[in-house]
Amino acid sequence: MSNPLKIKESQVVRSCTDLLKIKKIIHWRNNVLNGRFKGVGEQKTRHVINGTKGLADWAFVLNDGSGRTVYLEIKAPGKKQSQEQKDFQADCDRRNVPYYCIDDVNDLIEILEIYGM
Repeated sequence: MSNPLKIKESQVVRSCTDLLKIKKIIHWRNNVLNGRFKGVGEQKTRHVINGTKGLADWAFVLNDGSGRTVYLEIKAPGKKQSQEQKDFQADCDRRNVPYYCIDDVNDLIEILEIYGM
């Protein structure tokens, strides 16, 4: 999908998180750290990797009592997944874990309807 209006990823994220809040769906942002950091009081930096490369940006829990988590990769319209994100999606597919890459809040509305939410 092209992005003639230059919609930013942050705008799509905001719309999606607002929808999840309105529907009172437990959701969270996944942050993966990968870089050099100094600990408190440390002189030298050290390399830190926290989490799986390509992990989806967001996740939410289904309201059906199953405790299942759905992963969401949210992009600006027209933007593509990195290879690490594609690999993570393929791993989710192999494990039968719900994963969606979306670029519009209407995509999230359709996903929620699939799960009766």
